[in-house]
This record gives sequence, C-alpha cells and structure tokens, in this order.
Amino acid sequence: MGKKIILTGKTGYIAKALAGWLNARGLQTELVSLRAGVPEGLEADVIVHAAALVHKDEREFSEQDYMRVNCALTEELARRCTVRQFIFLSTMAVYGLEGKVGKPLIVDRTTPVNPRTFYGKSKLAAEQALRAALPPETKLAVIRPPMVYGPDCPGNYARLKKLAAWLPVFPYVDNSRSVLHINNLCALILAIIQDQAEGMFFPQDSEPCNTSLLFKKLAQEQGRKVLMPRLPAPLFRVPLSAANKLFGNLVYDKNISSFY
Repeated sequence: MGKKIILTGKTGYIAKALAGWLNARGLQTELVSLRAGVPEGLEADVIVHAAALVHKDEREFSEQDYMRVNCALTEELARRCTVRQFIFLSTMAVYGLEGKVGKPLIVDRTTPVNPRTFYGKSKLAAEQALRAALPPETKLAVIRPPMVYGPDCPGNYARLKKLAAWLPVFPYVDNSRSVLHINNLCALILAIIQDQAEGMFFPQDSEPCNTSLLFKKLAQEQGRKVLMPRLPAPLFRVPLSAANKLFGNLVYDKNISSFY
C-alpha cells in the first residue's frame, strides 16, 4: 500500500506483534517510543496508538499516573502529530463489568460505559479527548478489545498460565468470556488500515472462551494433568468479585463484533 505506518508502544506486546504481522505482509512500520514524550514532527499516513500503562498493580500507581500516560499523552500525540488515520487501542474495561457467574452478560451498543479501574477510566477519558484533539479530516478508529492472548503475552492470560504450571486441581464452571487472539487483533487492524475505516470496533474471537477449559489446555501444554471437578455456580458467590472475574460470563454481542 506504500503507507507510512507508525506504531506507538515500542516495547509493548501488541505493538511488537503488530509490527511483525504487518511487516510479514509487505507493509513498512516504524515503532516509536513515547517514554520521553511525543517526538517533534511526527507524520504518518496511519498511527496505531498502542502505548499505555497496563498490566500494573493499581495499588502501586495512582489514578493520576494512569491519566497522565493513557489520556494526557494520547491527547498530546493527537494534537501534535500529522496523520490521516488514527487507530486507538482502548479496552472492554470501559464498561466496568467483571462478569456474572451462572448468568449471561452481553455487551451491545446500548451498554453504558462505567469504568471501575484506573485503567478503564483513563482509556475512556482518552477516547473522549481524541475526537476533539484530532483534525476533523482525520479518520479515527477506536478498538475496545477484550482480553488479548497469544504466545508470551502478559496480563491475566500469563497469570493463568503460571497457575496452570503447578495447581493440581481447578474447578470446572460452564462460562463464556470474550477473548481475542493477538493474530485476530492484528488482522482487524490491517483491515481497518486497508479500508481506511473509522468508528468503534468491538472485536472478539469467533467462539467465546471457557475459563476452565482454557486452564486445562494451558496445563496440557506444560505436560501436566489437572483434576477438574464440576462444581455448581452458587459455590462461587463468595468472594463474589473474584469469582466473577474468573468464572463469570461476559461477552460481546456478535452483532457488534467485527471479524476479519
């Protein structure tokens, strides 16, 4: 396509994976670090803004830390760059939903945003600031992915994988959670670039994830067998928050998800 594509988050998992994905398909990318601020004279056909404060213990970072990196820096980038298309990596966390054990919970276009974490609040604030910061002719695409997973990824997936390396027993609970493989996220971003698309995107894998079956798969990949007793959902009502995060149902309505 001959486009100049800049990816922020030079050391981040998504930016590095995306660079490899696009380069393998003949697109030239430039990884840019924003640790020292927004570079002068930043120009591109496309900017994919993946740099963020994420996967950190919120007891060690203040809400101001998250707002500074995820919102203020995003707004500064938008105001100082010259770009035709700006693709922003937001998060499903803007809805503030943990999930519900034993009950379906589906996010659609009518679901209100109500972030509960510093991360979710800062990402929503960045979404709201971007349109005003960018020139009206710049195409803005905002992606709200669920948990992204793949080889060597950080975050909740990595924590579950570490747990699967030693825990001999894990309960089976029938649940469904939206997840997104890194390759599917990369394919979506490529399609957005190719189509010069704009608007909101709510991607997920074609099939939801069952937490118990994912744990079993991660254990098997490490040469381990796990006992998986089937336990009724009511046993997970206390502590409710922890149970909902691990075994709750939380999916995007398929009608709003984009598949590429």
